[in-house]
Amino acid sequence: MVCDVGLDTAQGFRRPRRVAGLGGGLFIVFDSGGESEANAPFVAGVAGAVFVCRRCVPERMGVVEGAFCDGFDGGVVALVVALSWGQLAGAARLFEEKYNREENSPEVAAGRWMATAYPEETTVLFDAYAYIPSTFRNAFRSFGMSYGTVNHFEPDLLVVRDAIVKDFEDRQNASRSRRGEENYLDRHYFYLYLRRGLIPDYEEVKDFGSVTVYRRTEPKVRDDSGLEAGWLRLAKDHATGRRYGVVGARWTMGSIHASLG
Repeated sequence: MVCDVGLDTAQGFRRPRRVAGLGGGLFIVFDSGGESEANAPFVAGVAGAVFVCRRCVPERMGVVEGAFCDGFDGGVVALVVALSWGQLAGAARLFEEKYNREENSPEVAAGRWMATAYPEETTVLFDAYAYIPSTFRNAFRSFGMSYGTVNHFEPDLLVVRDAIVKDFEDRQNASRSRRGEENYLDRHYFYLYLRRGLIPDYEEVKDFGSVTVYRRTEPKVRDDSGLEAGWLRLAKDHATGRRYGVVGARWTMGSIHASLG
């Protein structure tokens, strides 16, 4: 007797979906160990055997297909879990290690420290991918700070990441920058002078290794009344190219340049 494994009935179209689910589960389990190529033949073989057995065995044994398949599927799942337990445990360890690394990262440490050290109305200008707790509603992300941007916002805190600083570290790359040479150099010199303690209105307050927090030391030029609405307006103006304090920023940076010869 030849077993018919065709898909010519309405019920037949439902079978592949269940088999596909088992096959997909097999692939996910055995791919979690990072060796999908090595495991591919095994996965394909087991999936094929599952499909054939679910179609052929009930016909040969004369049993009700639904009852047989429910038990068969459960057995396959149990077998897969048993055979792949080591890989599942490895995947769980990998996830735990990654989670712990993120939890213990300088970015997270800096953000949590800020949340305990400063009130929620504190304004923050931060480098991209720094962690800023959601309690700080007046925060603006930067993909590279310049003194012009800092002077525009006059934030209480600057959160600087080494990874962003390195993007502007080599002055020789200025002429090749997609954002323009002047844009690159503005950020290059701002980060350089900030780290040297030469920016007159900010000082380092906490170093977390690859993340450093600076606080404002001078009074702000603009009024802080209506802070949240004012911060939103500053963000919109910055996005449209309407910047405040640009002349003052140029003058200050030029003075630092001149003092260094």
